[in-house]
Amino acid sequence: MKRVFALIAALILLISMAACGGAPGSDTQEAGAQTADEEVYTITLSHQYATTTAFHDMVVWWEEQLETRSNGRIQVEEFPSSQLMPPDQEFAAMLDGRIQANTCNSALMASFDESFCIFEMPFLFGDSYESLENLATFCKTPEYDELIAGAVEAKGIISYPAYLDGAREISTIKQPIQTLDDLKGMKIRSTGGRFSEVTADTYGFSAIAISAAELPTALMQGTVDGQLMNPVYVYQVKSPVSYYTIIPFDYTAVDPINVSKSFYDSLPADLQQLMDEVGGELLDHSIEYITPLLDESYEAISGEMGIEIIELSEEEYNKAAEMARAVWDAYEEQIPNGAQLIELATSITDGTYSG
Repeated sequence: MKRVFALIAALILLISMAACGGAPGSDTQEAGAQTADEEVYTITLSHQYATTTAFHDMVVWWEEQLETRSNGRIQVEEFPSSQLMPPDQEFAAMLDGRIQANTCNSALMASFDESFCIFEMPFLFGDSYESLENLATFCKTPEYDELIAGAVEAKGIISYPAYLDGAREISTIKQPIQTLDDLKGMKIRSTGGRFSEVTADTYGFSAIAISAAELPTALMQGTVDGQLMNPVYVYQVKSPVSYYTIIPFDYTAVDPINVSKSFYDSLPADLQQLMDEVGGELLDHSIEYITPLLDESYEAISGEMGIEIIELSEEEYNKAAEMARAVWDAYEEQIPNGAQLIELATSITDGTYSG
């Protein structure tokens, strides 16, 4: 009889639990699912750029898109101007989980994966204006995805091409560059990339690696005679130079936004999709943003800043472009798939690329 009563009591208990919401643990499971759906994922992002620069503006756009379109489920904590750490420590910090993202120039990217040295090649993508479309096309190719972005992802970083502002050209503080001979013996600040010395040796100047933060002082104190920078930077930081010569020495202002793959893999599928969607929109937004800014910057540096803009003669320019081939050859020899990437870039620039 006791056994019968026990069975009846157990049956009553199960019925009452079902009436109140189901099997044991169902409320907890449902609440847990709801919590997971609403979990906030925080991205700590470090970079070296000041908040007055176009680089920073691009990061802000990316942050706003992620936060708004995720309904706040992604939050970005940005640390500009190397507030958190020097830029050369950011990749290690992403891989060990101290930060989840960064943005940096292509020369620094090349220290993580050498394929990014392609953006150090002089004349490869054309002048500042035409290089915007050429670089964007290059970064959207299957070859870029496989040989550059894919190589970086294999090392634990998801890389989204984000910021373009054209070619880095040469600006000097005292001596104008009107011929290639004027470059000989000059000390020029470069990005410090792997092929900076090759370019410098080819054209006869000395490449000096100096951080962007220290550059204005280095120019005024004569530590360097000039810099490889584009007009947007020269205008935005009010660089203390007197002459600006249009020679496209490199394109290392192709700045990706990089995200830790382990962090990316921890996101729900819908937020991974959002990260990819926003990342895929960065290049087009960059071109839309930068094109009028290039116009404004060229006009401002020659106007309100009083900097003389110099164009080489056609003969000198063509000579400089021909000399660039020596740097390209070095890239092809030293970098796996280098010849394939150079061929891809030249086909885009000369209009023979068919997609």
